[in-house]
Amino acid sequence: MAMPKPRIKAAFHCHGFGFDPRNNDYKVVRIVNFYRTTEAPTTRIEVYSLNAGSWKMSSTGRNSYPVEITIGYTGRFPSYLEGAVHFAANMCNSNDPLILLFDLSDEVFQTMMLPNGMVSVSTEEMSTSVFGGLLSLLCYKDAAPNQYCLIWIMKEYGVVDSWCKQFTVDLSGGITKVLEENLVLLNKPNDAFSRRQVSRKRKDR
Repeated sequence: MAMPKPRIKAAFHCHGFGFDPRNNDYKVVRIVNFYRTTEAPTTRIEVYSLNAGSWKMSSTGRNSYPVEITIGYTGRFPSYLEGAVHFAANMCNSNDPLILLFDLSDEVFQTMMLPNGMVSVSTEEMSTSVFGGLLSLLCYKDAAPNQYCLIWIMKEYGVVDSWCKQFTVDLSGGITKVLEENLVLLNKPNDAFSRRQVSRKRKDR
């Protein structure tokens, strides 16, 4: 069954996919932003339910998008964990970074704070991921001549004090982005990875 087209058409949008454990349903949340020249941007939320087979507009009130927060529309994908989709975001006034999450069961937005070491990071330099079953944050830094990516891990989900800077990936050699499938390699010894590569080459001969 093909997914029907969303109801809202707009140039700026982002979306996240995940499983709703309470209702045993798969959902897509879509955040759409309308930019106007004389007014503040208007944000609309729509949710697709696999069980229902259709899109619906998110209701107003406590379910509405928090207007004081902005998310990036630069191609950095959100991540799914613990029944929620996690977006890298910033406060509009202070530009302080945070994580905006959408609970797929209650269909409400919540916020998750970051450690003090990330206060200078913007959404264009930040993306969420999942590493070893834990929420992680990829922070890209460009301090010429060095370019690198800091990978932070939240060791206890929802506990701000459990954020820990786990890895620093050097990007000065031409690598431009750290992919979530590549995070798995950071959890393995280098010699184990080398042996696997050598074994694979021998089998190809």
